[in-house]
Amino acid sequence: PFDHKIPTEERDPEIKKFFVDPARGGPAVLRWCVEGAVKHLQKGKLGEPARVQEATEAYRVENDPVRDFVNATFVIDPNGKVSKSQFRFRYESWARSEGIKLLTAKEIAKRLRDKPYKCTEVHTAIDGKKTHVWAGIRERKAEDTIEVLPVKRPSHLRLIDGGKE
Repeated sequence: PFDHKIPTEERDPEIKKFFVDPARGGPAVLRWCVEGAVKHLQKGKLGEPARVQEATEAYRVENDPVRDFVNATFVIDPNGKVSKSQFRFRYESWARSEGIKLLTAKEIAKRLRDKPYKCTEVHTAIDGKKTHVWAGIRERKAEDTIEVLPVKRPSHLRLIDGGKE
């Protein structure tokens, strides 16, 4: 993340000229490249700073259409179940109405298995018929509420069952 901003009065208007001049900036750029190569060879990788990982995760969460759909339609419930076909039907209808590109079944399954949902695929009987379900999620009822929680990452919606955690 680029969250550090140098005040205008402290900026060097000649900095670009310095770095593109092989005689002046070349040694600094070369040293930076060599230091990076040494770190890579020592560690086997350069690594990603924790701040970058957190910002990437926050961006991914904030821009997840499955999250938006689940928040609008379902409740995360360890005892809940919804048939996979019903989930897919509802998702496709929602995505079309929102003008969102449809994700594949594999993409949706991966997201549902990950945080914060941690759903599992289960084979079970509903109304006497064997079916595939997502366990850990259920359709939202009228008495369920949506609470916006303040978090360090960009805020997201969390569903509360009947107003209770």
